Amino acid sequence: MSNFLTYLLKVLIKNKGKVSFPLSYHRLLFQRWNTQLHLSQSPLQVKLPWITLAAQDWIDQYILQNQHRGLKVFEFGSGGSTLYFLNHPTTQTVSVEHDEVWYNNTKQNMPSTLLKKWTGLLHIPENNPSPEQSLENDPSAFYSGVERHKHQLFKAYVTSIDTYEDNHFDIIMVDGRSRPACIMHAIPKLKSGGILVLDNAERKRYFTHLTMDNSTFKLALNHYGALNCTNAFVITQIYVKK
Repeated sequence: MSNFLTYLLKVLIKNKGKVSFPLSYHRLLFQRWNTQLHLSQSPLQVKLPWITLAAQDWIDQYILQNQHRGLKVFEFGSGGSTLYFLNHPTTQTVSVEHDEVWYNNTKQNMPSTLLKKWTGLLHIPENNPSPEQSLENDPSAFYSGVERHKHQLFKAYVTSIDTYEDNHFDIIMVDGRSRPACIMHAIPKLKSGGILVLDNAERKRYFTHLTMDNSTFKLALNHYGALNCTNAFVITQIYVKK
């Protein structure tokens, strides 16, 4: 992706000709993204969440508006987003990871000053000797749609959030494994006015057996755009709990 018009055309086609933000803002998004690509750094290196740039801006504003009361964050999946949240002075973050190598990589890239604000959980997936692929998107089944995980379950990973009381977290990020199950277990743990961030929402299979109740959630952002530090486009959704 080398020029703004090509970038904008990709966004327009996906959004059926609609531009969700002013062109001036899209131009700024493109410039930031293009700079990232030229630097060739990962989200972990630059301490950014692996979501669309516009979704990151939306979360920035949410944190800024609510930082006076301190914010509690839970992440399904760790990495650049972990450092991003922890770098905000009033946030405390819990991250659950299924990959031991990646968990250690995240921890090694974390300044010691941030460790006291972080609770890192490692839950390696359990063996699943009888995989039923038809249930891979059932939020009660703890499966993952990723081929290499078809003989594994993510029950301990998903249910790690259950140890916290209801209405505990201000922000819950779902960007890991067994995402429908993660969403289901996240809902009661999110405060009223809190936000649930779902990455790769273009994957319709996440909602095969799960719907976001309009009486409980408002869809505040449904953005198809460039992914931080990556030559890819995805949809990041942000839901606000009523």
